[in-house]
Amino acid sequence: MPAGEQKQELVVRAHSRRACDLAAKAVVAGEDASRVHLTGSATGTDGAVACRVVDVSAGGVGLSTACFMPANCTLRVSVGCDGGSTISIEGVVKRVQMTSAEPRYYLGLAFAGAPGASLDALMDLIDGSGDERKATRGDGDGSRGAVA
Repeated sequence: MPAGEQKQELVVRAHSRRACDLAAKAVVAGEDASRVHLTGSATGTDGAVACRVVDVSAGGVGLSTACFMPANCTLRVSVGCDGGSTISIEGVVKRVQMTSAEPRYYLGLAFAGAPGASLDALMDLIDGSGDERKATRGDGDGSRGAVA
């Protein structure tokens, strides 16, 4: 590489991402639940890990969390909404990046299957167009379930 040139990393995204900051909870799902064991200090009393949804696209979501999750692990992420409803999505961890020494990690998840109505509801939260679906900006309530 000639002097003065910097190496540039090529980052290719299949979908454009929308930045956000939504409180959420994540649990290890499917077959991975028997293989990935989290300590009690990493989870709440409900067994879920507190996280923030920091970006959303048609292909997946980005999470910020203090808990390391291995690549290819399936997570069920629940975003709490006003009124007690939740938006639940499932995704496979495709990218893990330590973002600070606290520690803090960015987890890039690809949707497991078609997210359908859950993605639409999540986008409504971000856009602020869902009247009764305003994002919970606190720690979330840890409840899991379909969009209600």
